[in-house]
Amino acid sequence: MVVKAAISCRAGSAAFSDDEGNVFNDKGVTKRMISLLVHGRFGLLEKLTADLLVVTLETEQVSYAEIRVDKPHALRFPDSVSITSSASSR
Repeated sequence: MVVKAAISCRAGSAAFSDDEGNVFNDKGVTKRMISLLVHGRFGLLEKLTADLLVVTLETEQVSYAEIRVDKPHALRFPDSVSITSSASSR
C-alpha cells in the first residue's frame, strides 16, 4: 500500500515570528497516520482514505488535504488501484 498526502497549511504567525513552535508539524501528522495504518483494520480503501483525511485535518494549521491510497497489484492487469479523497478544514 502506498499513501500520498498533499497538505496545504496556514503559515500564520510562523511567517513573521521565525518560531518553530508555530509551524506545521508534519512529523506529528505522519506518526498519527502510521499509527492508524498499523493498528487499524480496513476492508475498504475508501474507509482508510477517509480516516487518514480526518487524522490530517485534525491539525490546526492544515487548511486543505488530499489523501491518495494506492494498492499496487490489487487487480490482475492494472498496475494499481487507488482512491483519492480531499477536504478543507473549517
